Amino acid sequence: KNPAYIIRCGNAAIATVQLEQVGSTPQFHKPVWKVCTPQSLIEIATEPQFSVDVTVPEGASVMVNGVAVPVEEFKEGESDVQLDEAAQMYAQQPKAQHVEIQGLFVAPKVLAYDSLGNPLTPSKLPNETDAKQIYCFGPTPESSPDEELVDRVEDMMRAYIDYMANKDEALWTNLGILDTFLVPNSSAYKKLHSITQDINWNNPYTARQDRALDVNEVRMYADNVCTCDVHYDYQLTKNVVNDYIGDMRWTFVKTGTGWNATEFEITGSNDTKFGDDEETEAPAEG
Repeated sequence: KNPAYIIRCGNAAIATVQLEQVGSTPQFHKPVWKVCTPQSLIEIATEPQFSVDVTVPEGASVMVNGVAVPVEEFKEGESDVQLDEAAQMYAQQPKAQHVEIQGLFVAPKVLAYDSLGNPLTPSKLPNETDAKQIYCFGPTPESSPDEELVDRVEDMMRAYIDYMANKDEALWTNLGILDTFLVPNSSAYKKLHSITQDINWNNPYTARQDRALDVNEVRMYADNVCTCDVHYDYQLTKNVVNDYIGDMRWTFVKTGTGWNATEFEITGSNDTKFGDDEETEAPAEG
């Protein structure tokens, strides 16, 4: 019987190939095999259907469909963390590298590794059917983040929640405390100062319960630049009970007074979200 073999790329079976006996060796009568034409197990386009666009931190490496991308193919790219002018008074813009590969017949499988060989996770996965597959990888989350930084983030989040909840109806006092954690005139500073009128309209609450505040991930883009993913959960009562549960990503730079926030985004929330427009709304409490 003529044997058949499966050809794999990684763990995926991509083709079968059969051997056909065409004779035997004269001395030992061992079979002589001919390799037949492989039969594809996947549908491959007759024309290139895909391209891939990959951005990784400086010094990282990339593999596309199991093939390492040569270092010389990379160009300077745009980091997924962009520092505003206020932040760049204290830290340099993080560097990234970028590569674009065209002419792919099958959807690309992209893997990236930092300079130490640790696997990187993309911030967002593209749709498998997109002709242009865009990947953006950030640094590996810190396994043991700096305790001073984590404490600073937790203290800032408490000040942020006090401000958003209009604690003691002391709007300007709460904002003044929050300001001590912000880079002056940064994007975060401007956003939070732009909603004072909305905060002042919030109803005073009769009961408050802080249920959770967790710093889940810290990613270091430089010794003085990082992002922190934070989860919060608190409850306010004024006639009815309102839950405020969400996730935020803050960008911090290290200044002369320590780690201060320069930007933030709401990554998941049951509250009214900050938009990218000029008109920015705060959660209506109570």
